[in-house]
Amino acid sequence: MNYQGDLKEYFGNLLLVGINYDKDAKGTNAKRHSCVIERV
Repeated sequence: MNYQGDLKEYFGNLLLVGINYDKDAKGTNAKRHSCVIERV
């Protein structure tokens, strides 16, 4: 995907969110995850 090209003429607020899940987490049903949120 080429987000830079797709968004090159967009001038509003932009919120980027990345979520990673640990598919190998053992134990509870709640899987471990990390999240990064960035406003650009």
